[in-house]
Amino acid sequence: METIRPKLILLPTDFSPTAAHALRYAAALGGRFGAHLLVIYADTFVPPVDYTISAAGVFDLPREELIDVAREELQTFVETNVGTAIPYDVRVVVGTPINAILGQVSESGANLIVMGTHGRTGLRRLLFGSVTEAVMRLATVPVIAVNESAPETPEIEVILRSDRSTPESRAAIGYAGVLADRARFVDIAETDDPIERARREGADMIALGVTDERSLADALRGTAVERIVQHSLCPVLTVNHFAASRARREKRSYELASPA
Repeated sequence: METIRPKLILLPTDFSPTAAHALRYAAALGGRFGAHLLVIYADTFVPPVDYTISAAGVFDLPREELIDVAREELQTFVETNVGTAIPYDVRVVVGTPINAILGQVSESGANLIVMGTHGRTGLRRLLFGSVTEAVMRLATVPVIAVNESAPETPEIEVILRSDRSTPESRAAIGYAGVLADRARFVDIAETDDPIERARREGADMIALGVTDERSLADALRGTAVERIVQHSLCPVLTVNHFAASRARREKRSYELASPA
């Protein structure tokens, strides 16, 4: 469907190897659809709570200079990993990563987020959480989480999908189908280990709906979806309630505006 084809892909980065890997994947995916890429780096640009004298050389700089340095680093980072393969813009945002990502989706009109993911469990998850997982639950557009082990080429021929019992799952499956064109879908059975099933089937993507239900155990270990994202060897496409509702509204508007 035309309204959900990638047009502007938002790629948040923290300059890590995982983020660089996701950036190259996003650029290759965007190139297939003639999309534009917006790469952002978010920081509050204030000394961290464990600030020590060893960091004085950095944080003695005025905030404006810190932002300029970050912008130059971001430009170099994107040039190194993308080159001229796809048109792009870079943007440094003052703020926390989660708020910056969600705000830039609204401000820029991005209709897809691609992010690298780091596996985290236990107390570290409870105290600090995961930016990727928070964005998966809150974004108003689909999110593709790319593990560092995933291929960088977005050739999507086999898609592993969850059951179609929720609007979120149905929306994720529909979006994955748009990205893949003519893919073969494989259903995840209740008895399946999704990661192992994806490996056996040679899946190029896993499409999942994200629900709002979270317990304390989920906060410590992650939900089933989050655990799949952490360990999947292929990119994982997720759609939450907000993104599914937005997709339905856009579909209705598109149908009403189209000639009968």
